[in-house]
Formats: sequence, C-alpha cells, structure tokens
Amino acid sequence: MNKEYKFWRESILNAISYLDENSWDNKNESTDYNVLYKNKNYPPKLVFKGAHEYLIKNHPEIDVTIPGGGIPVSYTHLTLPTIYSV
Repeated sequence: MNKEYKFWRESILNAISYLDENSWDNKNESTDYNVLYKNKNYPPKLVFKGAHEYLIKNHPEIDVTIPGGGIPVSYTHLTLPTIYSV
C-alpha cells in the first residue's frame, strides 16, 4: 500500500469518525448516493470535505487537487472496505 493511499484512507476514516460524533444539517444529506461504511450511510460531500481538510492539515506533503463539478454518479451507494477499523 503506497503512502498516499494510506493517508487518504486515514483521512476518510477520520472524516467518518467525525461525522459519527457530530450531527450534520439535513441540508447536507445526500440526494443521489451515499458513502456506506459499516452499514451506515454518510453524505459523500461531507466525507470528502472532512477527509480533504484532514489531509491538508496533517499531510501537507500530499498534493491535493480540489475537484469541482463532474459527471453525475449513477451508483446508489459507494462502499468503503469494512476491513478497516476507525
């Protein structure tokens, strides 16, 4: 597993852990798809936002491009591996 992958995984799991401990406003609920982790749904934009912020703060050596827009995703769930524990 390369270093960048490990840092992203750490960042995503940190964002999910944060969302478990803090509620989010209904306006941030997903309208099309969710991140599914350990049988719980999370709004993908909040997961990515939290992961992105954590990565920039804790691993500034990783070059992070800020995505914008894009083609709509037709998946109903984006599933993270459940082998990782937070």
